[in-house]
Amino acid sequence: RGRGLQMGQHLTSMMGPTDPALSVDIDFVNTQAPESDEAAACIERVSAAMTALQDYQPKPAPIRDAISKPNDHAIAVTAVVALIPNVDTIAEWYALSSVLTQQIGDTTEHISQNTPRANHGGTTIGDLPADSCALAKMLHFCWKFDQGKMMQPGIQNDFAGYRRVVGKVSSAEVPGMVVDEAESSTISMWIADMAPFTGKASGTVQTNERRAVLAALANCCAGMASRAGGAATGGGFDPKAASAVVPVGSVQWLIEVMVACLVFYDRASLPGMAHVFESREVQIKKCVASIKKCGGPGTTALCNSLKYATLHYDDASASIQRALE
Repeated sequence: RGRGLQMGQHLTSMMGPTDPALSVDIDFVNTQAPESDEAAACIERVSAAMTALQDYQPKPAPIRDAISKPNDHAIAVTAVVALIPNVDTIAEWYALSSVLTQQIGDTTEHISQNTPRANHGGTTIGDLPADSCALAKMLHFCWKFDQGKMMQPGIQNDFAGYRRVVGKVSSAEVPGMVVDEAESSTISMWIADMAPFTGKASGTVQTNERRAVLAALANCCAGMASRAGGAATGGGFDPKAASAVVPVGSVQWLIEVMVACLVFYDRASLPGMAHVFESREVQIKKCVASIKKCGGPGTTALCNSLKYATLHYDDASASIQRALE
């Protein structure tokens, strides 16, 4: 551990001011559940949502039939019936996004309001490991789900197909049709976002205090991954299985949480706020170096996430852009 800290100190001495969070260790594996029952329940729901994403089976055939014969009412009814299970799943994800947004906002606020102990040098994430662990799991889900959703175009196609025919069918004809035409419009805009969970939830951390928590958590994960040493050998990001389970607390998981924090931080940058590539509280060079060192088979996808899921990559310095290539 001493050797790891010396290396971390050497790296950060080349990058400017050091965040104490770089040397904080959190036991993400054995930490008890957060005090908030709502946060604990939310974490259980995200696990089920990720399973649903992994098991999702698109239904292109009934959509094609409905498009080819737009005036055939019976085919429209058949299409709606076939699509209802998938539409209900997407509607559940949308409902979860509202709960998750609230919990991420509440958890970051709680951590930001905690008074840090002197031995942690001004950072609170090490003082509240249960809350920090809960926040890490929620942010990780948002990033992981959004990555998986991008690899599954059938999700958006199913919902678009449903919207095309749902107006032709009454609820009396199709029992169990709980997503009507009006609600489908709102959900459609949400699921069409490249990063639906991140895009929605990042709106709840648009304060300097809450963004500081994201920065500290990103720096913490970068430091922990670097001290672990070596590249990740398992659980890498596979485009064919984008939502593959990565063990909590593993090097790969730490790097993915770090990237999630960075994406959230950048998307929460209001005018006048420093974005993630210029912020002094984010050790961005250290974070990028951690991806290169520890990203394993997921290195390219992790770098691409910082390039394409953030909003200010084009404003990043030339040196950071080169580092992400």
